[in-house]
Amino acid sequence: MRDGEFKNRSVYFAVANDKIVYADVTGDGSEDAIVPIDCGAVGANFSRSEIHIYTIKNGRAAFVAGVNDKGLERDYRRNYPDAESYWGLNENGLKAANGNLLIDVLADGSHAAPKYVVTLEYHLNGATLQLKGKPQRKNA
Repeated sequence: MRDGEFKNRSVYFAVANDKIVYADVTGDGSEDAIVPIDCGAVGANFSRSEIHIYTIKNGRAAFVAGVNDKGLERDYRRNYPDAESYWGLNENGLKAANGNLLIDVLADGSHAAPKYVVTLEYHLNGATLQLKGKPQRKNA
């Protein structure tokens, strides 16, 4: 990796420093790093995302928990059986509030014009992110 990115002729992997959210989601009184990671094929018009949570233990960054597009899509479809499609993390789609992680994803409609912005709210329970209630969707 160089400057938060790995890229070759076929694939890429990127962490954008300006998209990292800092908030206390572990409940220890210190801010944790909520890190969005994107990867995909070079030249494609889509990517896959993962979100990792890191905290500081013994002076070093330590992985706490994470979720990826597969898990986000599963949680969305479980609550909306009529779902047509899942398009992934919304631009600037990470937030934290009241110790929880809020993730905005795009869903339904076409890839070029998603129908909904869906907010999935997760609470960290040990090393597991647990969905809190039914995800809220609003028109995109």
